[in-house]
Amino acid sequence: DAQVDAVRAEAKNTIERLAEAEAELETLRKREDARGKASRESAQLYQVIESGDRRKILQALPQVAALELSPTERAVFDEAGRKARRELSIQSYQSGIEHLRAGRYHEATQSLRESLDLEFDSPHAGQATYELARAYRALDQQRAAIPLLMALTEASTSVDVLDEATLLLAECQTDVELYNDAKSTLRTFLRRFDDSPLKNDAKILLSQLNLKH
Repeated sequence: DAQVDAVRAEAKNTIERLAEAEAELETLRKREDARGKASRESAQLYQVIESGDRRKILQALPQVAALELSPTERAVFDEAGRKARRELSIQSYQSGIEHLRAGRYHEATQSLRESLDLEFDSPHAGQATYELARAYRALDQQRAAIPLLMALTEASTSVDVLDEATLLLAECQTDVELYNDAKSTLRTFLRRFDDSPLKNDAKILLSQLNLKH
């Protein structure tokens, strides 16, 4: 009986070790399959990057998150995505400016909105926001322009269009009969931008508002 129990115990241990080995082998097989799939898909993504098609690059990037990539590979794809997003943002911004100059205000709002959606913190984001607000005002959509301008005018004084944006905000507020808000905006303008070339325009508008409202 003792010998039988010993054999049974040894057989049980062998079966357990075999099961563990099979589970480990299955894990390794799945990992290898995942790595092989990642290699194939990453090769396809590299081809997309090499094509230079920025929109296809951005469309392909969500696949990267699900792939088992090395840190270096992931960094390559991340950088390609940032570059594509930046270049598309600049392209949309330039298209928006061209539409604005040609009086195609609806098209201008679409392009400028896309530029900001692609890269909201780009070096041209401040100017794009200001130009977008101008396009909205031209379309008689001042209530869409006002929140953009309010956010922009609260930005750092390093924004090149800050004085223009503040004056435009006051003009939009005047358009929709928010006279007290417009007066407050103009007073803020005169305090913050004492040397702005738009200073006289702000003074004139404030005087008109004080006389009429």
